[in-house]
Parts: sequence; structure tokens; C-alpha cells
Amino acid sequence: SWIRLIRAPDRGGRLVGAGVVEAFNLGLAALRHQDASYLCKLDADLVLPPTYFELLITYFDADPRLGIACGRIREGADDQSYLLRHEPEMVFGAAKFYRRACFEAIGGLEPSIGWDGIDCYQAMRRGWRTATLPDPALEILHLRRMGTSHKNILHGCSRRGRGLRYNRSHPLWVIASATYRMFDRPYGVAGLCVLWGYIDATIRQTP
Repeated sequence: SWIRLIRAPDRGGRLVGAGVVEAFNLGLAALRHQDASYLCKLDADLVLPPTYFELLITYFDADPRLGIACGRIREGADDQSYLLRHEPEMVFGAAKFYRRACFEAIGGLEPSIGWDGIDCYQAMRRGWRTATLPDPALEILHLRRMGTSHKNILHGCSRRGRGLRYNRSHPLWVIASATYRMFDRPYGVAGLCVLWGYIDATIRQTP
């Protein structure tokens, strides 16, 4: 009874990255309680533990500098499931939980590919801590593989590379990031697609 459905006009096509932020901002503008202490952005294909938000808020209460956080994400079914690899200070875009003061300090979300990395960078620049928390009681099940919502996983990996271009990442960092992603599934190919996405965006001189 406390959930309201808000419909957005059909823009006529998928807008990866920017469309997520557009939808989030639409919901934010419709909040009845604009003074809420926390904001959360969730994908629709997640299964959360029953005490997820209660436990998550205890972490925020214990650390006044914690600005953005989420639990670890698990993909796959039953005994075939696995935890997604991640950098400890980065927060999965599928389940962003913001302290309102941090969200306002970073000026909201960047309407682009890579928005879910930019918010963490901006928060850290301003002295906030960001984290994917390793507590097993906060583990989230993701029902669809990350990066496959638009076309396929290879397209999703190349999109990550285009995001690195948008972030103005140094080429050496791009190589390091692509090497790190070599160990994501599909092994080897994922990292090459990240590298190709960056190179392609550089050749095309995208913003």
C-alpha cells in the first residue's frame, strides 16, 4: 500500500546508463518525504535478504563517513552460484544505497554510461567512504547476469570500456582494468571486449 507506480513517457528505445538515471530522478522528484535520510536505487531482478535494509542502516549508523554502500552480489542458480568480483571501494550499480548528505554532496547522478562508478569517485573525492560490504547476511541474488540486459554479455563488456573512455581514464588504467576483467566470465574475452570498447570510443571520439 505504500508503493506508488510512476509511469514515464515511452522514449522509443533503450537508453543504457542515462535511462537508469532518468528513471531514478523521476522517482526522486515524486518522493513524498524529500527529507529522507537515505536513498536507494535497485534493479528489478534482485532478491534481497529479509533484513537487508535494517542491517545495512546499522553500518551507516556505525560509520558517519559511509556515503554509498551495498551488499555483495551473487549470480547463478543453487550450487552453481558465484559471487561477482569487485573492488572493495566500488558499489554495484544494481543496488546503490546512498546517505542523503553524500548524494547531495556529489550533485546527484551523472546521466551516462559509467554513472555507477562516477558517483563513487565523486564521493571519495569529497571525503566519503564507499564500499561493497562483505557481510554474508547482506548478500544479494541477481537473477539475470550483470551486463546482459542490453543485447549480450560481450556488448555489456564493451560498454564498460566505453564507460572508461567517458570517465577519461588513463590508458594504463584501461589496460589494468581490462586485464582484471580477463578473469570474469567469459574468461579472457570479457577483458578484450572492455579494451575494444575503450578503443572504439576513442577512435570515434565520443565525449
